[in-house]
Amino acid sequence: MPEDVADLAFEHGLGTPIREYRYSGNLRMSARDVNTAINPWVAALGPVVLVLAALTHGWVSWAGLALGLPLSIIFARQVWEHRRRLRLRRLYQYSGGLVIVMGDLHPEVVAWDEVDDYDHTVDHIDGHEARLLGTPAERTYHSHYILTTARVPVEIHSEFHDTGPLAEAIEAAVLPGIIRSYRDRFEAGEELEFGDLRIGPTGIGTGPTGTVPWSEVDRIEVEDGLAVYRIGVDTPVIEVDADHLDHLPAVEAILTEASSQEDASR
Repeated sequence: MPEDVADLAFEHGLGTPIREYRYSGNLRMSARDVNTAINPWVAALGPVVLVLAALTHGWVSWAGLALGLPLSIIFARQVWEHRRRLRLRRLYQYSGGLVIVMGDLHPEVVAWDEVDDYDHTVDHIDGHEARLLGTPAERTYHSHYILTTARVPVEIHSEFHDTGPLAEAIEAAVLPGIIRSYRDRFEAGEELEFGDLRIGPTGIGTGPTGTVPWSEVDRIEVEDGLAVYRIGVDTPVIEVDADHLDHLPAVEAILTEASSQEDASR
């Protein structure tokens, strides 16, 4: 670990280093942030055009210079930005949190005990999609969305290589606190939202279907989504796909809490 990162981790009590994630973007991905939409492989023609211009004369030479010089400058900026990112962009995982280094910006520190909410999405890109996007070959992209207790959002996108294991580490570290926070809010009488699903002291429901009172709920099945059955009805009155359901472990914990409260009230 670099000395400045190690010092920063020590100051924030992040514990022992676990893993380092390197920047994984290719030249085209880096070039998107260099204030130009020109494909780097097009810009790479600039030096070639300049050489051809030097070998010709007259208006052809001047035309080659006029076209090749701007493209060469753009290509040089794109290559410089890509090399800078490969050198400077890093993500350091510690037992107690993260240190995120994004180029010239001051490193960002996220301690596990300061995480209020967390979400993780996975997108698989096949070979055809990869060619269209100009990304590396077929691979899986992980994105992480963290909200700190100070209400500061932190996003870690697919530009870091293979952050899949990071999701397990974050969930193991912060999930108990997130569940505890949801449980406290539920006990305080707050209606909670988990994607499309709403769970409150009076019942469970979604926006389109409305709310089913707890006293009318027969059972709730949580498997590849969520289904709510009303007493005396064989088909689910509420169905939520897994893709539209957030924080499933927290949902299960709150459903257990709601069931306990309903049993106690009977």
